[in-house]
Amino acid sequence: MNSNDLERVKLKEADAFLPLANPQAVDRDEEDASNILRVIAAKNFQPEIRVTVQLLSYENKVYLINLAPLYKKRNEIITKLAPK
Repeated sequence: MNSNDLERVKLKEADAFLPLANPQAVDRDEEDASNILRVIAAKNFQPEIRVTVQLLSYENKVYLINLAPLYKKRNEIITKLAPK
């Protein structure tokens, strides 16, 4: 995601950001990695935005937990697992 995309979707005016996973993705880890990168881009662009991200694999949640110290004083990042 680049800043033009984030401006186009008016992320600075949004109350929340919800990247959803594609449950039919061939590579579940790659899909989760893409959504985690979207979270990073969104929080860097709009630090105060609340994020709820959907992951396909529980094991990948650790990467979001490792990001938590970067956003400790800002709105939290919530993780939801996609149904199998």
